[in-house]
Amino acid sequence: MYCHMCAKETAPDSKFCPNCGAALSISEERIPSRSKPIFQSTQNPSVVLTKQRFLLIILLLGLLLGGLIFNGLRMSGVSFGSTKWVPGGYTALSSDSNIAYKWAEDDNCSILASQGCFTVEVITNKVCSQMLYVEANEYDGNGNILGMTNASLGHIEPGEVARLELVSIWNGAKAKLAKIQCL
Repeated sequence: MYCHMCAKETAPDSKFCPNCGAALSISEERIPSRSKPIFQSTQNPSVVLTKQRFLLIILLLGLLLGGLIFNGLRMSGVSFGSTKWVPGGYTALSSDSNIAYKWAEDDNCSILASQGCFTVEVITNKVCSQMLYVEANEYDGNGNILGMTNASLGHIEPGEVARLELVSIWNGAKAKLAKIQCL
């Protein structure tokens, strides 16, 4: 006689398996060979195939939904660190890849400045709901910092070009951007 739990041979009159302790019944059948499987699947192979197809469909739908969500976020202005959106002639900020800038070709400011001004154009890939803030250091011809200037502009939408004029009180000064923030 063989145990129905561990398939070990037991004495014909044993009530419990000496190997695993399982209770043995009188109607236990002899197992002629261990080459035959003890457990056999009763599941229909077409049912297994149907389950595999179902799981594959669920996986593909999940990938499709994830892609749609990702694309929707990207189109609504959420950035994932890419600078591919930056238009030609603009430079992306290293501190925030959602902001790019360029110095305007002309420095014809609309405001009256005693010595001059610098005009910078900024474009963003996200909403600046409170304001866009720009700060620049002013340098003399020898590279010495003379001072700083700043400007801000209200609400900016993604893709909108903001033109900010930085007023200078130093005659002949050069400007270098120190900070651009989208708040």
